[in-house]
Amino acid sequence: MGDIIVAIPDLHCPWVDKKKVSRLLDLLPEIKPTHIVILGDSYDMYSFSRFPRSLNIMTPNEEILTARACMEEIWSAITNRCKKAKKYQIKGNHSTRINKGLMQKFPELESLLNINHLFEFPGVATIHDPRQELMINDIAFIHGHFTKLGDHVKQMNRSVVCGHSHRMGLFYLNRNDKTIFELNCGHIANPYAEPLIYRPMKRYFDWTSGFGIIDKHGPRAVPL
Repeated sequence: MGDIIVAIPDLHCPWVDKKKVSRLLDLLPEIKPTHIVILGDSYDMYSFSRFPRSLNIMTPNEEILTARACMEEIWSAITNRCKKAKKYQIKGNHSTRINKGLMQKFPELESLLNINHLFEFPGVATIHDPRQELMINDIAFIHGHFTKLGDHVKQMNRSVVCGHSHRMGLFYLNRNDKTIFELNCGHIANPYAEPLIYRPMKRYFDWTSGFGIIDKHGPRAVPL
């Protein structure tokens, strides 16, 4: 049958879209993935953003505890449905907000802060360096840092699966008589949650909810 890889994009817990996560979980037994990858920004870390923010929405401690409980629930549900699948988690730009804030204000405390435990779950392999890609079958799984579809595959010169832009899309590129691709899987966050409203107009956004599948039929984006 070959490998079946499910790529889950930006969840931004605790501001995740729970209904769409439930739809994804319901699909997993039918898909029967051999690998499951969460593509970063599993936590939003809104309280630790360098941008203007309100601390009246949720205290930093409440956000971390609620987001951790959310991710524990998601990974437990995934494990119950896909007991034999290999599971991976990588970090995104939101995952490093605490560390970057500390380095900007108190770099001398860097050695005293270790929050890796927040990203570790039973049976899940976590890549703690957000600059490091996860390689599966010569495909690079990353969080992403470009917003224009196709820029990652052009830079890396290999097939790439990513999130970050919150927009779904598939881009093919011919290089050296070989076809490579970039699959952007979108997001599964709640775009109307106050911490995720980056847009000038509150009710307008061009994000797409979904996830990615890579199998013998190739890469594809699955809307939710």
